[in-house]
Amino acid sequence: MNPADSSERLGQHADQIREEEREDDTNDEDEQDEEMTAEEYLAQQESLVDLASEVLPGEIDKCSYDAGYVKQSVYACLTCAQQNDDQPSGVCYGCFVSCHTTHQVVELFYKRHFRCDCGTEKLPNCCVLQKKVDGTVNEENRYSQNFKGRFCWCGKMYDPEKEDGTMYQCLVCEDWIHDRCMSARTAASKGSGSDLKGQDGDEKTANPSSRDRCMPREDEEYVCRYCVRKVEVLRRYKDLEGFRFVKVDDREEDMAGSEEDREAQAGVHEDGREGEHIAVTKEVKLNYGNDDSKNDENSTKKRPLSSGSSPPSKKQKSNCLVFDNVTLSTSSLYDLFLLPSFRSHLCRCPVCISQYESSGVSFLLSQEVTHDPEDDPTPLESLHDRGMKALGNVERQVAIDGAQAYQTLKDELAAYLRPFAQEGRVVTKEDVVEWFQKKEEEREKAKRA
Repeated sequence: MNPADSSERLGQHADQIREEEREDDTNDEDEQDEEMTAEEYLAQQESLVDLASEVLPGEIDKCSYDAGYVKQSVYACLTCAQQNDDQPSGVCYGCFVSCHTTHQVVELFYKRHFRCDCGTEKLPNCCVLQKKVDGTVNEENRYSQNFKGRFCWCGKMYDPEKEDGTMYQCLVCEDWIHDRCMSARTAASKGSGSDLKGQDGDEKTANPSSRDRCMPREDEEYVCRYCVRKVEVLRRYKDLEGFRFVKVDDREEDMAGSEEDREAQAGVHEDGREGEHIAVTKEVKLNYGNDDSKNDENSTKKRPLSSGSSPPSKKQKSNCLVFDNVTLSTSSLYDLFLLPSFRSHLCRCPVCISQYESSGVSFLLSQEVTHDPEDDPTPLESLHDRGMKALGNVERQVAIDGAQAYQTLKDELAAYLRPFAQEGRVVTKEDVVEWFQKKEEEREKAKRA
């Protein structure tokens, strides 16, 4: 899955339509760019409405601000960031569509514990869906490099037109990692030659390539190597059901404790240049629940769960599922892949619970609840149809005045276009713009009179 720009997809579709129109008459391309029949225009609008209903299926008239800090789809508005001293910010689904559609927006997908910034101090005077109290600040929001359009350890800007690979989201830090950065130089010849067995003993893939083994499988979730290094309690689950560790090959790149390590986590080198973190990986554990620690020199060192903790009692030992497990060393990097059942194998003894909380990963203990917009009951309804429906909900006199103004505009426009139809002339964009400009001038003169 890629962090796609939904508004970009709509724009690309519109560009494709225009390109097809230009190709219809290669002998008069310049003129064709400006010409369009009413039927062609209506067909184009219907096509865009269909695409919009597919890409944006939820209701767009509600801001999620009142829901508080929730896990929700977040969109980073780069246009607003540039207008606000490059301050990163994020908006909800409804505000993305209703308030920022014409802006350069990057879809970040789900981010946990996030509150919509639209209309707050970060994005003042933006929200058309809900007015916020002046000076509102979402102090608990956290903004990674993703909010500036950068992703992965390499910190590269995401370009939907150029990106041809696959990206995987880390379950812990929620950054998106390129598959090429996870194992760019892994050769198929490095395969172990053994069959992979799943948790239930079913054969997954016979003789898979090394590259395939260090990528998330269809039903697995992913924790990146830097989060595995940071969260000690996760490193105690080697050889347990539901947990598959893949070790970064020390012979190719050992970044443990190096300056490059910290730069990779930040996404950009100190001098501002973009860098690409590439590492070859090798499989440490092929079978869930099997002990192969004898073949891993860096994982045989037993360490307490926390260096500052007091010696555990016998009761604590008996209640802890991972007390006797080895803790993977931080001298090497490991990617972690989790089967859907991994939560049922997490230890819930008091010591481990304390470790989850202190490490900020207590969300791993249960399936997270997401805040999603309700499905749009009328996804194929055009803006014109919605406008006419809304007209029926306003006060009677206001509705009458609006209907009369609409009818007057319709009659005047029809009178203007009638000569074109009689003479067989094509109505161009300039013709329509010129007419509306004249109407605007007439309205201004009426105001001054």
